[in-house]
Amino acid sequence: MKRIFAIILCSAIVSCNGISETTPTSIAAFTATPSATITLTPTATTTSTPRPTRTPTPIPWQSYKMTYSIKISNVGKLWMPIPREWDGIGMTDVSVIDISPQPDDTFQDNQGNMIAFWNVGYRGAINYSITFYVDLAPIKYVINPNQISDYDKSSPEYQRYTQPSSRIESDNEIIIQLAKQIVGSETNPYKQARLIHAWVSNNIRGPGEDGETALSTLENLNGSCGGHSFLFVALLRSLGIPARDVGGLHTDYEGSFTDGSFWEHTLYTHVWSEFYLPNYGWIQSDTSGGLQNFAEINEHRIVLFHGEDIVLGHDFPSKTVPWFHIPHVDLMINEGDPRTQWPGDSLTLTVEKLP
Repeated sequence: MKRIFAIILCSAIVSCNGISETTPTSIAAFTATPSATITLTPTATTTSTPRPTRTPTPIPWQSYKMTYSIKISNVGKLWMPIPREWDGIGMTDVSVIDISPQPDDTFQDNQGNMIAFWNVGYRGAINYSITFYVDLAPIKYVINPNQISDYDKSSPEYQRYTQPSSRIESDNEIIIQLAKQIVGSETNPYKQARLIHAWVSNNIRGPGEDGETALSTLENLNGSCGGHSFLFVALLRSLGIPARDVGGLHTDYEGSFTDGSFWEHTLYTHVWSEFYLPNYGWIQSDTSGGLQNFAEINEHRIVLFHGEDIVLGHDFPSKTVPWFHIPHVDLMINEGDPRTQWPGDSLTLTVEKLP
């Protein structure tokens, strides 16, 4: 008799600061279609092929070719995030050129997250990988608080990202009252977000614990990078400011990416936050990185997911997962065997800087 255990890897290592600017005019309606299949035919790549050089700009962009991979054996199913271009800044020209071996399914959830799925079975040790091109830059938003217009409260994204959820209890009275206390008489959403960011950065410590939520992070005054984000997002949502988790890979204060391994602690995964401002769009902030990471992140980051309560489908044991910045696995082991480690298995990122 077998029992299924869901293993969710997570690392809570942090980073900081930035350079750049964006000026969208309104919140766009969702474009993602739940369970819509992405047209993608992986092809083997044996040599490095540089992309065309981008048009020079004052922003210090760096072009990369990367392979994000995990080596696993004797598991039931595997889900991996597929890099895609989002509506923020600091990450552009994303082009997936190879997924190997070919997934059983590639699809997009209702928050725009792209997912590759394999029904692995017992195949021995296999390396599952996604190879892509991407251009990255540090992040810095230039915002005039006096040029922020009113929210379109009828838009789908406003409705979605101002609502409470299972780990973001923005309707809890303790969170509502704390948010009001922090912002006082301030009504400008940018200034409110800056006050909330400063409070969370100054009052919440790490490393957090499994199963944390916005409320538990507040009660314990302790949280991982994800707990920080949950609380920051919940406080903003309670004030009617759209906010959401965002996460992926970062460089641990190094500025640009190099090769790394999850198990050797040289591949850094992270969760941080975004909030929305009319006339400017989604603004990235990282309360676990300190005061200097409000609307400014001075390193390269790869965004792999947005939102929370992410639905992986394909009979994943949990209905939703809070984050999706690293692969999720169903591991089949004998009943009564508590082991959840994968001896010899690894999550790695190989990096080639391009001209």
